[in-house]
Amino acid sequence: MEIITTQEMAALDTNCEYHGLSRLQLMENAGSALARIIREKYPSKTPLTIFAGRGNNGGDAFVAARHLHDYNVSVFLLGRKKEIKTSEARANWEILQKMRIVTIEVTDSTQIPEPPKEGVVIDAIFGTGIRGRLRPLESKAIDTMNESCVDVISVDVPSGLDPDNGNFEKTVRADLTITFHKPKPALHNHSLKPHTGEVITAPIGIPGLFEHLTGPGDLSILATRRSESHKGDSGRILIIGGGPYTGAPALSALAALRSGVDIVHVAAPQPASKTIASFSPD
Repeated sequence: MEIITTQEMAALDTNCEYHGLSRLQLMENAGSALARIIREKYPSKTPLTIFAGRGNNGGDAFVAARHLHDYNVSVFLLGRKKEIKTSEARANWEILQKMRIVTIEVTDSTQIPEPPKEGVVIDAIFGTGIRGRLRPLESKAIDTMNESCVDVISVDVPSGLDPDNGNFEKTVRADLTITFHKPKPALHNHSLKPHTGEVITAPIGIPGLFEHLTGPGDLSILATRRSESHKGDSGRILIIGGGPYTGAPALSALAALRSGVDIVHVAAPQPASKTIASFSPD
């Protein structure tokens, strides 16, 4: 099965929006897919306790909570609602409040509830968005989920787990991980099975064609130039062309320089070489 890195997924999200498939629609698709799988796995409408972060992983869970409103849902936001990072997640949080679903802003680790003894726990703290060390609030929430005696479902990736290399300081031990579009690399690491549990990949409506269309997201995955790099470290190109026409090799050379290549050589017949050289920015 194909996998996708977090960087590639972020680029694809950006490109989807560029091509008309909005982040809000993707969040709706992800949250509704999450809700559908939960209904299939737990048809008895068991209580749901959701631990949600302030990013789009939490936003996916907010959408799922709306679709599962008949399950006696409680949503614990780890932080204040004004700290929710994206407009998409914020909009879905506000919908929950208007629906009178139990929503609680947790600003201190002492406010985190005791490990649930019934129902299902939804882990939607980080997903692919983990950065740096865990804060005490998130660390305590992970401990609470791991100490619970009920099933734990992680959204996209168990919180705390690096989606690409599988490293972690502390991570949720999920019974089920519902990941979106394509599995992330760490979910294919069999040694991490005690943390990921069963893995289900849910499509969220991204057309396969969009993975082959370029867009602004592709700029984020281009290699960045190191501060200590030397001329030539970022590439050398030889272009062979020219003759009666000089435009093609000259424009190709300029395009290569514009893309970030350090050194471009053009090999051309002598009559054309002076004209081509006149295009050089040096």
